[in-house]
Parts: sequence; C-alpha cells; structure tokens
Amino acid sequence: MKDIRNTTHTSSRSYDCLICEIEGKKVRFTYKVSNAQEQCIAEVFDGFKWNNILTMWDIGEIPNSSAYVWAEEKRAKRGEGLIKKMQAICKDIL
Repeated sequence: MKDIRNTTHTSSRSYDCLICEIEGKKVRFTYKVSNAQEQCIAEVFDGFKWNNILTMWDIGEIPNSSAYVWAEEKRAKRGEGLIKKMQAICKDIL
C-alpha cells in the first residue's frame, strides 16, 4: 500500500494525517491543533472501522492546551515528530 498524506497548516489551525501499512495492517496517524487543543492519535483499521490504539499521553507527550496557537512551522515540526514516534511504537506493538 502506498502511503497517503494530507497536511494543512494555517495561521489558526493544523491538520496532518498519514495512512500507511505496518505489519500488514492499515494504520492512520492524525495530528490536529487549534485554539487550546492539540491531539495526536494512532488508529488501526480492522476491516470495518478505525480503532484508537495510541494517544499523545501513551507515548509520554503532554498536549499543548494554551489559548495561543504556536507558529505554523513549530506545529508542523511537532506533528511530524509525534507521528514518527508513534510509527516506531506501532511497529513494536503490531
């Protein structure tokens, strides 16, 4: 399966989604940021629905809940780092 990526970073929000295959299973990584909210999750597809398997808290990262949104470059870099970290953990647990 070819990796599918959708990324959007604007002044007020970020959205980064990667769908790839790990150990023969489809896995989706989603990073979302907006005012006072940061979320990064990993989900595995069981053939019918997406099931949440990892969150930021699970990998030892604390979500930013500040009312001030970080600069686009900082959010893009953090999202990429979190997704790479989750990919490495998923390779170990799947």
